[in-house]
This record gives sequence, structure tokens and C-alpha cells, in this order.
Amino acid sequence: MKRLTPLRGMDNVSDDESMSSFGKTPFVKLRDAVNVNITSAGRMELRDTGTVVTEIPYKNLWQSPLHGDTFGTLNGEMVKIDTADWSHLALNIQVQGTVNYLVVNNFIVISDATALYKYDGLSVEKLTIGTPPTPMLNAVDGSLFEGTYNLAISWSKNGRESALSNIMTFEGEGGIHLVLPYNYSGDADQVTIYMTERNGSELLKVIALPVITATFTINSDKDLTRAAQFQNLSPMRTGKFLKLWRGRLLTADKNLLLFSQALNFHLCDERYDFIALPQRVTFVEPVESGIWVGQSNGVVFLSGSDVRDLRLVQTGAKAPVPGTALRVNSDLFGEAAAGLESVVWLAENGYCIGTPTGNLIEAHANTLKGITAKGGQSVRFDDRIVTVLH
Repeated sequence: MKRLTPLRGMDNVSDDESMSSFGKTPFVKLRDAVNVNITSAGRMELRDTGTVVTEIPYKNLWQSPLHGDTFGTLNGEMVKIDTADWSHLALNIQVQGTVNYLVVNNFIVISDATALYKYDGLSVEKLTIGTPPTPMLNAVDGSLFEGTYNLAISWSKNGRESALSNIMTFEGEGGIHLVLPYNYSGDADQVTIYMTERNGSELLKVIALPVITATFTINSDKDLTRAAQFQNLSPMRTGKFLKLWRGRLLTADKNLLLFSQALNFHLCDERYDFIALPQRVTFVEPVESGIWVGQSNGVVFLSGSDVRDLRLVQTGAKAPVPGTALRVNSDLFGEAAAGLESVVWLAENGYCIGTPTGNLIEAHANTLKGITAKGGQSVRFDDRIVTVLH
């Protein structure tokens, strides 16, 4: 009787004669393997079974490497979970669809189908701030010299400032009486007024006021201070994924990759901060020299370090299973990773590796085929990648 070790794993591509060898370097391959693990020594062992830890139907589970907190959703509400007894604390945020989490600096960004949120270790609030409507203005008495003055306002909260409102133009002299818009969404606690100097072009800060302020009158342009920062910007859009690349939030909607402004994660420039791709995006994973992007018909690599300079490289990879991409440390792939994080995903022909330099390695191209699923999710356990398909 021939030994069935050492096992080299599954192979549903090779012919029967290539499935085993019993010479100086013996091996056996399997056509299929269900509920077993194959060790690095080529031995087979039963896969461990799972254990039910709670009957509560939590979804979108994630543990933060920043605070050690565990998050999830329950009946459409964001919750913080105590894994000691699986009780939870409601965070008073209603969410829809799939929820994504991302550690950014000392806080966590959370996205769902409708919005972006920020968790600071104590509470959750919306990351973005709506752009204020254009205020109304009227001429009143004052000491402004006759000329042209441009004005705009912004809303802000906890150090985050919104995009500027549309610019208003006042031509005349005296004073300018502003009727400020009401902040119905409650996403701001301060309103800042900007104005140019007489016949000037640069918007400068006039004053910051509580957001509940209804009116304000400008009588002089002598005490203007810093320049406005966020003209022609918009609140950052949410999307299907949530990643960090070169100081920018990165997400996707259909075939569009969407980028935030650098270090101003709540804002984007809708004129430039996007890339339109040929097909629907199925995963997004940044690496050192660019961004790996799964599409409905394959995988592309966006090579470069700036949004406006990214170059699309067709890799020839087969279509990935949506949601199965995972960024992993260099220790798993040795020299191929060059000491940097790589990306691994599951495709029709097995696991594929996207290196940090943009090279594609189809690890199972000659041994696996016919893998199909609507979606999945991958995790790393020790030296294994485990993917759950659905």
C-alpha cells in the first residue's frame, strides 16, 4: 500500500499521472479536500470546528487594533460589544448595508451605504460636515470704502471645517448685513465668515461665531486674518470600501475610485479626486507603489503616488471573488514582498498575490480552476489565509 504523504494540497487541473510521485521526492495531490488542513509537513489533520459564543445576531463584526474595542451592528444600529459576555452598548447611530472600519491616526473611520462616521474612543459622530447654503446679504451703514467685496461662510465642529458656501458679491460701501443659514443637520457648532479686502480676490477670515447665530454685520475690512482653505470642495462621499492611501481616504462606488483630500478626510474635490475605471470595482487595496483594484472582469494595478498621476496597468489576472482581497505582512511571502505589505485575493484559478511593486503572482494557476462565488471574505490565521465564500 502506497503512503498518502507528503500531501501537496489540491489540484483539479493536472492529469491523473501527475497527481502523485513515489520516487526520491514523493508527493500526492488531492482532487478535493473538505474540512481538513494540510500541514507544512504534508500531513492531513481534521479542521477545528467552530463554537457558538452568542445567540445575538451581530453583523459587521470588527476589533480595533487601536483601542481593542469590538464593534458590530445589531438590527441596523452600531454597537460596541463586550466579548467577555457578548453584551453591547448602543452607539446611537443607525447604519445601512455593509459597514467598513479603518484606523486613521488616533481615531476610527466607519462607513456604511449612506455616510462616513468617526469614533474617537468615546462616541461616534458623522465625519463629514454639510456645505452651508449661501447666506443672504443687505447693505447697511458702516465704514467699508466703495468697492467690490466677495463673501462666503463655512461650518465647523471639533477642528473639522466644511467646504465653503457659494461666493456672494457685494458692490458698494458702508456695511454688509448677513442673514446666516440655519444648520438643520446639527453637524456643526461654529460658523466662520470670510470676505475679501476691497477689490481683492483672496477670501480672509472675518470672524467665527456660534452656529446658532442668525445675523452678523461687517463694518470694516481692517481685521481680516487667515485665508480660507476649502473653496470648491465637497463633503467626502461614502462607498463600498474604506482604505487609506498617501494620507487620503479611498473608497469606491460602482466603477469610480473616490479619494478624499490629503489629511482632510472629510472633504474631496469632485473635479479631480476620482478615477473612472472600465468595470465595477470589487476590491481596493493600496500598497507601496500604487493601488491594486479588483474589477468584475479582472484586476488592474494603478501605479503612482499621486491621484492625478496614477497609471492604469492591465495585469491579465482573472476576475477576483468580490470581497476576498486582504493586505498581509511581508513575512508570509518572503522575498516576493520585498519587506513590504502585499495583497492576496481569491480568483477562479486560486489565490493570487499582488506585490508591493505591482507584480502579479498566480500561486495556483496550474493547480486550481473553477472557483466561483458571489462574494467572500479572507482572514489570516498564523501562516494560513482562510477565505469564506457565499
